Amino acid sequence: MILVIGGRCQGKKAFVEKFLLPSLEESVVSGPSAAFGPSAASGQSGPSGMPGPPVIWTHGAGADWGTFMDGMYCDDLHLFIRRLMLGESVCGEGRGADGIRGMADALMKANPDRILVTDEIGYGIVPVDPFERQYRETVGRICCQAAGYASQVWRVCCGIGQRIK
Repeated sequence: MILVIGGRCQGKKAFVEKFLLPSLEESVVSGPSAAFGPSAASGQSGPSGMPGPPVIWTHGAGADWGTFMDGMYCDDLHLFIRRLMLGESVCGEGRGADGIRGMADALMKANPDRILVTDEIGYGIVPVDPFERQYRETVGRICCQAAGYASQVWRVCCGIGQRIK
């Protein structure tokens, strides 16, 4: 697993597509094709304008539990966690607190080769709202666990990546 973190709108996905995918191209292309859209023969370009299939991102803001767990390129982990904490039924029945506690383990077991992108939400002023404080804490803990599993951890700021693991 590769974990990419950074502030909102800092170019995390573009960084992944430009700098991380070319180095993973052989292993990704020879792996399951579910992560890709149309084939290279369609003439569409892939990451950073390279020939090949475009990357299909699984977005935490709208994906259900199974789709997010199976996704090769997962974006907005923090929003997926928020939806679980709010008890949205789209995340599946019985996920609640148990699903949140075991999320990092589930992400690793479901697809250990995934690239996971999330916003850092732990900086700045501590929220007054108790839910927002708990959400911030939960996302931080899950990201720490995911970083422990990850073979690489990158922090992206203004589209510039810094490898921290």
